[in-house]
Amino acid sequence: MTRKLQPDLNGQRFRYKGANAVYLVDEGKLRHIPNQETFLLLFGDEEINEDKNIIDTISLGKPFADKTYLAKSGTSEDIYLISPPRVKRLLNKATMVKYHFCESKIKILAADELDCFLEGTPLE
Repeated sequence: MTRKLQPDLNGQRFRYKGANAVYLVDEGKLRHIPNQETFLLLFGDEEINEDKNIIDTISLGKPFADKTYLAKSGTSEDIYLISPPRVKRLLNKATMVKYHFCESKIKILAADELDCFLEGTPLE
């Protein structure tokens, strides 16, 4: 089966039935969430799609870094997904909902702490 970019699935989480590995679709690609600790830093629920027929058609992307997290600067309402060495700004609150991110997981950082990361493509 041929894998392809599927941006229409952005924000959905997948895993193979019976497996522990979880993937998040970002930029149309499956990106592996490296462990349960990282999963818990991002999400507040366990809703995960286990449809193998869909998983096997999505292009594979670069895995998220261990301990990827959500953050914002104390002086701004902008929210960021930080997967070192990259940071991706969430375009709006609807993006939080689309990706099933948990607002209570957001860490507050000093503005200059965000400057040490490379800026990635914003999450839509």
